[in-house]
Parts: sequence; C-alpha cells; structure tokens
Amino acid sequence: ESAQRALSWAAAEARRRDARLDVVQAWQVTYPVAAPMAGYPVVAEALESTARAGVDEALAVPDLGDLPIPATPVVVQGPAGPAILDAAEGADLIVLGTRGHGTVAGALLGSVTHHVDQHATRPVVVIP
Repeated sequence: ESAQRALSWAAAEARRRDARLDVVQAWQVTYPVAAPMAGYPVVAEALESTARAGVDEALAVPDLGDLPIPATPVVVQGPAGPAILDAAEGADLIVLGTRGHGTVAGALLGSVTHHVDQHATRPVVVIP
C-alpha cells in the first residue's frame, strides 16, 4: 500500500518536472551462497521473475498512463539499499515507500530507507 502511494507521488512529481520515472525493484537470494549450489540458478531465476512481475504489476495502474515519458521498469539484483542507490545514479530524486508498521513503528525508518537516506547524494522523499 505504501509502495503504491510512493509510486503515485513519484508519478505526480514526474509530471510536474516533465521527467522520466524509473520504478526500481531489487531482489536477492535470501540465504548466503559460499559456492555454487545445486538449484541456485533456479531459485535466482524465480526471484528475478517475481521481481519483474511486481514491477510490471505496479506499472499497470491507470494513473501512470499520462506520464510525459513512459515509466521504465528497473529490476536489479542485490541488497535493496545499495541496489536502489546504484539504480538512482544520475536521478534528480529518489522516492521510497515504507512498510507501514503502524503509527509509532511507522514513524521509524526501515533498514532500506535508512541506508538510502544515509548514503544518497540526491534528495530522498519517504512516503508513509
């Protein structure tokens, strides 16, 4: 829900600025891999496919149809914070949603948002 609000806010900002909107989804294998393991390529392909489907679903909403430049899906592998920063290289603005853990916890930044906020070299907007 928060991600959808962040996307709507970012789309409105892209319209105001006549700018391109990149929608980034990071993915990674959630267990450490010290050496190639049987099944790893299958797991990685499934995770990437799920990430792509998520971005495609996000971009299918009607309120993105009138953007000055069609939104671009970007699927990157790696920990979300660093991957988002890498994907945002050259961007004017980074917009993030939060997980929305309620009133008190929702006011706190999660690890991804905190990482991006601490390391970004451009403005960051966090949409609750």
